[in-house]
Amino acid sequence: MNTAINDRKTKELKIAAKIVFLGFCCAVLFCITLRILLYLHGREVLYPYNTFLDIPQYRFDDFSSTYKPTQSGDPYGQGGIYFPFAFLMFRIFTLFSPGIAVALYGLTFSAMLFFIIEYYTKDTKKYFKPPITYDLTIGTFLLSYPVLFCLDRGNIEIILLIFTSIFLILFQKKNYYLSAIILSIPISMKGLPAIFLVLLLKEKKYKAALLCILSTIALTFIALMTFKGGITESWASYHQHASAFANHWLILPGAYHSTSLFLGVKTIAWYLLPSAQQNYIGFTHHVNMLINIYNGIAVITLGAITTYVIKYEASFWKNTALLTFAMIILPGISYDYKLLNILPVLFIFLNRTTYATQLDKIYLSLIALLLIPKNYYYFTLPGHAPINNFINMICIFTITGLILYERFKKKHI
Repeated sequence: MNTAINDRKTKELKIAAKIVFLGFCCAVLFCITLRILLYLHGREVLYPYNTFLDIPQYRFDDFSSTYKPTQSGDPYGQGGIYFPFAFLMFRIFTLFSPGIAVALYGLTFSAMLFFIIEYYTKDTKKYFKPPITYDLTIGTFLLSYPVLFCLDRGNIEIILLIFTSIFLILFQKKNYYLSAIILSIPISMKGLPAIFLVLLLKEKKYKAALLCILSTIALTFIALMTFKGGITESWASYHQHASAFANHWLILPGAYHSTSLFLGVKTIAWYLLPSAQQNYIGFTHHVNMLINIYNGIAVITLGAITTYVIKYEASFWKNTALLTFAMIILPGISYDYKLLNILPVLFIFLNRTTYATQLDKIYLSLIALLLIPKNYYYFTLPGHAPINNFINMICIFTITGLILYERFKKKHI
């Protein structure tokens, strides 16, 4: 059985790698072809069609906007928006000049991601001839769209991914207390990974869940005590800057690289409201009303997903997928580097201990599709809305629907 499972796993790994590589090549070829065609007609290719990443002038902008506040020792006095422990974790990079620091960031976390992928796929290594093809295959995932986008921005999401992946590995090994402590690190940096506490609750590891919460609180207060503003002033400044950031990007009709469901809602509203395109101020009023409705629906949806995971779904990869999807698309602001979290879903899926079914082929294709750039068209809004967002929503909703279909089907057999 192990041989058959590993054979299936190897084939699926190769298929996923091919999809990621072809997606990368097609996106690069599209940008080059468009540039050549417009050049021949005496026109310049402007953003967003000259790259599938962010605006070139803003490269490493997230890194620099974290580096400077961290270096100051008063991150919230300098406009920082991350949770406190993110700045304490980032402090090691301020020991170096910005250029060296960003290089260390990229190399360190790319290497760590490579080794995590190798951990998940090591059973397939003997099936690759020559062995170098194995390293090239798993290295292909470093060319996936969310990895490149995150590195291009210099965002800390890749750091969160490393710790979340370690948590999932330890959780599967049933090392619940250590996994809980590890999970507290990404929660202390951005908060959203707290959704994986649901996995501990499902296993009725309430003490481990409490340990995670207490560890998060401890890390937060330790970080706040190191800031110049102190605990009270720093916490108040954090809320002020985070609220201003959220209000700005929630109201903006479009976003070049958003993977939030709310972007789709805003885009549809822009086209359905005739007055929106003539009166931008009036449109922002509609968006403010939509935010309240959307937040309520998002909370109900999160509650439904949590209930389903805890009570009904037995498959670990499906539970991980559902929680990851919720973490990615439900927040009102969610950029494409959040798709990094699809990588653990893919490799946990590959490591399932079952034979391949027809639905598994669909799952594999859709998960891999989430990892490739698809910014071939942008809806014309202030800020623009990429078709990538809508394709991702279709993929996520289809996977979710198939998971529910399989559960419903088993119930009636």
